[in-house]
Amino acid sequence: MRGGKSDSGFHTMKNMAELPADLLDTYLERCQRRTADKNGILFGPHEAPDFIYMVLQGSVRIFLSCPNGKEFTISVLQRGGVYSGHARGFGMAMAAQTQIALVHVSDFREIMEQNPAFMLSVVAILGDALKNTVNIIENLAFREVDKRLMHYLAEAIRRSGEPVREGILLDMGLTQEQIATAIGSTRQTVSSQLRQLENKGILRTRSRKILILQPAYFLESTADSPSL
Repeated sequence: MRGGKSDSGFHTMKNMAELPADLLDTYLERCQRRTADKNGILFGPHEAPDFIYMVLQGSVRIFLSCPNGKEFTISVLQRGGVYSGHARGFGMAMAAQTQIALVHVSDFREIMEQNPAFMLSVVAILGDALKNTVNIIENLAFREVDKRLMHYLAEAIRRSGEPVREGILLDMGLTQEQIATAIGSTRQTVSSQLRQLENKGILRTRSRKILILQPAYFLESTADSPSL
């Protein structure tokens, strides 16, 4: 997606991939890099407190791991996405040859000072991560699986849904098992819930994509409560 404008009219950037190429290359030359295949762990909690992780290639799932073995997804970062090395989450590669750069915080600060528009996007990214963490707790504590799935899909529609002739296309690149992990459920349960919605004509599943035929079903039902 392209950069947009905030309510104040200030131009914003979606992520670091939208920074000027010459500026980005200058900083990336100084960076350590890590590469992992699909499902490989790129970093762990509190591993690099003086660095910011930036996704150069592929995508990275940020998740929390609980003592009982359950995992809860906080965010999925695409190319140009960033995450703080001092935070608690793990980073797992979601595609073959996923690569990240470790940008030192002093360099990251310089980048933000030279590009105020990017600073706004960083605030938004951190805000989303915090909101998702709070919503994970709320969903697990107060909502049944069907409601968690509804809120998850509603948030996906609002954040990254692509309008198409038949409705809204969600190209999240996630398997049903990964969606289940994100909402604290099982693949079998999520598969069953999606199948019921498909039988009702509300959506259609297409491999790792979901075509939402009735967006209002999700958006209106979750309009008055926070989404995952």
